[in-house]
Amino acid sequence: FFRGVAMVDVEESLEESLERAGPSTHRLHIDGLPSDVSDAELARRFTPFGEVREASVIRGADGACRGFGYVSLHAAPPEVARCIKAYTGTRWRGKRLAVAPASEDYMTRLKREWEEAAEQRRAEEAAAGAAAAAAAAERPAAHDPAATLRL
Repeated sequence: FFRGVAMVDVEESLEESLERAGPSTHRLHIDGLPSDVSDAELARRFTPFGEVREASVIRGADGACRGFGYVSLHAAPPEVARCIKAYTGTRWRGKRLAVAPASEDYMTRLKREWEEAAEQRRAEEAAAGAAAAAAAAERPAAHDPAATLRL
């Protein structure tokens, strides 16, 4: 209780809402990949937890695995959480894996930021147009001296 108000168990509510959430695509960062792993092997490793939409092992200029990669997994949030928990700390071909939600990739983030900026501009232009129309409606009609002479 906080000043007479019952506190809600936030963690329980979050878990309940995640269970009700439908599947969506989650980008995962996989660290500690073996040097000889392929994109297809990485994808197969994550298929038990959902549909792998993309799997890419990051390679250096020499073509060798740089030790990390990304998997885009289409699954419900509880399945993604189970996947992260199941694979983090496990060994694969002698290497210890670390799995975590990935940051947005550069192009996705850039596109989202451009769309947000365009929406912001549209909203500002609409607000400015509405303010100008309201100001024009409030102004008294201009005095027309020629109209007075015609009488």
